[in-house]
Amino acid sequence: MNMDYAFGHDAAKGFIRRVKQMVPNAQIVGEEYHPIANKDFGPYISKMIAANPEVVFTGNWGVDLVNLIKQSRDMGFKAPFMCYYLNDPLVVMPVVKEAGIGSWFCEAYALSVRTPANKDFLQRWAAKKKFVELSKWPFGAMGKAYNGTKFLLEAIKKAGTTDIPTVIKTFEGMRWEGVTGPMVMRAEDHQVMMPLPIAEIVKTTNEFYPFPYVGEPTILPMEKTTVPLAETGCTRKKGKYKSLFMRKRLEALLKT
Repeated sequence: MNMDYAFGHDAAKGFIRRVKQMVPNAQIVGEEYHPIANKDFGPYISKMIAANPEVVFTGNWGVDLVNLIKQSRDMGFKAPFMCYYLNDPLVVMPVVKEAGIGSWFCEAYALSVRTPANKDFLQRWAAKKKFVELSKWPFGAMGKAYNGTKFLLEAIKKAGTTDIPTVIKTFEGMRWEGVTGPMVMRAEDHQVMMPLPIAEIVKTTNEFYPFPYVGEPTILPMEKTTVPLAETGCTRKKGKYKSLFMRKRLEALLKT
């Protein structure tokens, strides 16, 4: 069940592809797309109830994730949702609350990751009053941005220069221990390979927020989370800068 735009369709395709790879006999019993900022999910939920799935994958975010889950529970639909953005403590979980318990989230960062690096990150965040005033905890994109920026800074440090071609060559194939585990910059397509936390929404513990939130994660190793190079559609060859994407990103970051 996904929003009817490019990301929603790509998310569904990726989910279906990986499910078929991991569980070849799995059945996709329904595939639906709805308008962005949809208010009435009733017709879609009726189809879900009729299809009787074991789990519903959704790439929905914001109000579309809130409405989908709350209206599903109001209509008696009980199967869990597998989501990307159910860890949102600003828009989603304060409204979804207990309706989200038992559903799952998988993203590149989770507050509940128990690595020493993440514990240190959270402790240092909590010690900065201006950080806490911005956000009680560095959830979601903030954690991912910290991870990515630190990785870049380590590449610059290792290169010993901010010369962009040198940094790019140093970055290619580089391995670094991030807050969620090891990260590798794949040389062929400049995509980061890394483990991903997956966790169930559990009853309120007050560790992070006063409502149900992300529980103890299982860390999926990068060998299972990485999209094989042959499946990405990328035709770039290592050392060949046909695409200036990374170079432009580095230029923008170094200017700021």
